[in-house]
Amino acid sequence: MTNPTTTAITKTAIVTGAGRGIGSEIARVLAMRGFAVLAAARTVTELEDLCSDLREKGCIATPVRCDVRSPDDVRALIHACESEHGRLDVLVNNAGMGRILPVVETTDAIWRETVETNLSGTFYCTREALPLMLRTGGGVIVNMASIAAVRGFANFAAYSACKAGILAFSRSLREEVRKRGIRVTVVMPGATQSSFWAGQQGDWDPRRMIPAREVAEAVANAVCQPPSTSTDEIVIMPSGGPL
Repeated sequence: MTNPTTTAITKTAIVTGAGRGIGSEIARVLAMRGFAVLAAARTVTELEDLCSDLREKGCIATPVRCDVRSPDDVRALIHACESEHGRLDVLVNNAGMGRILPVVETTDAIWRETVETNLSGTFYCTREALPLMLRTGGGVIVNMASIAAVRGFANFAAYSACKAGILAFSRSLREEVRKRGIRVTVVMPGATQSSFWAGQQGDWDPRRMIPAREVAEAVANAVCQPPSTSTDEIVIMPSGGPL
């Protein structure tokens, strides 16, 4: 891993949902590989702790409060990136949420929050980031889906629908922008150790899940490939299979 204290910062990354779990680890790994990172989430205190730790290690990391459900918040996030760094090289659409519930127990409010956070948030961030990326020579967009996008799991209907939407959105977007210097990677992890599972229905064993750091490393490896290469889709699963 590159030491950021000895490498000039040349590229900028935005990571949404960076306050905890996979997002926090992605922000950390990219910062340690030399990216200037804007870490975005709704909870500022978690972001401040993350960015303070990274700055102590010689990284460039900025916390930005952003609710990806709000187009205004997203526009402010992209504006902050442009104002501070003048460019955007990597966008990681990681912000997400989900409730493990039967369809009959999925209220209108839970459905709307799931769709707005996972699917609409990915769309809003991508839409606002594209003009800046195109002006500055292209980049990489990473959309975090889930193995639930392509495999059925009981009581995951709302979450699975959004993640399948992210997969379809990513495939279409890739064909739209690939000739303009923008690569699109969609990541489909299996069960990953994170706060997602706290309070959820079911008996979940984190010891059988993927460490969040391993998902983050896979994302960073895809992002850091040369421009001549594109990792279109990544499926990363617990070695023991789905839970």
